[in-house]
Amino acid sequence: MEKTLKPFEELEFTDDFMFYQVMQDDSICIEILETLLKTKIDHIERKELQKELRPYYESRGVRFDAYLKDSSRVFNIEMQQVINDELPKRTRYYQSILDTDALLKGHDYTELQETHIIFICKKDPLGKGLPVYTFSTTCSENKDIKLKDQTFKHFFNAEAADSESDIAIKAFLKYIETKESNDNLTDRIKTAVENIKKIQDTKGAYMIEHLKIRDAMRRGLEEGIRQGLSQGIAQQKAKDEAIFKKNKETLAQKDTLLNSQADQIRQLQARLKAAGLSPEL
Repeated sequence: MEKTLKPFEELEFTDDFMFYQVMQDDSICIEILETLLKTKIDHIERKELQKELRPYYESRGVRFDAYLKDSSRVFNIEMQQVINDELPKRTRYYQSILDTDALLKGHDYTELQETHIIFICKKDPLGKGLPVYTFSTTCSENKDIKLKDQTFKHFFNAEAADSESDIAIKAFLKYIETKESNDNLTDRIKTAVENIKKIQDTKGAYMIEHLKIRDAMRRGLEEGIRQGLSQGIAQQKAKDEAIFKKNKETLAQKDTLLNSQADQIRQLQARLKAAGLSPEL
């Protein structure tokens, strides 16, 4: 069943397309980063995957919502509406993309920059009730020992907004949860969403993107059906061959048993004949 297209006029900041559009505003993007990470961002630069990487990852449905850098750090920010058990593995996958992209640009591994992978989640991504989950690499035997690989993963949980003590983060998470703005940043985001909805060209881009996604899903479904049929045929063939092999082995065992019994009968007949008795059985 095809996914119904959400009307452009009903899009919210939490919808992938709208989130991507709003994050094109550098000033909003910087303020979100500064609010969530509690750090100063001097500037941001938009990054694109190297051309060698782009076809590989895009064919697997990877399109970074906001792939950015400042003077010394790299940021990837994603909006996550649906939560599943694979989300932690996805952060690992994204980390591999960021590192590979940097290396393909000619950097030595010693020059890899500090990276922050950020997921803004409408629901609790880990089910522990925290408004913010931040992960870095530490020693299992001594938590005070940091690996200092400069990789960080952040999950922001709008569902637990009321538990957040930081006023700015709480206001942002409440906006994600309720769509109600209550500070300068969320007011700016809300206004940006309203202004984007007024741009006809953006509406056209939304329709085109949906068609591309739908076509890709259809191609994936058709390919899945073809692979499924091929696998089904192969599995049935293997099953038939296994049954044939088993039947052949069973017949061979029966033949061996019958031959053994025939030998025993012939030996018995010979002994009876030698004893002068009738060999008829």
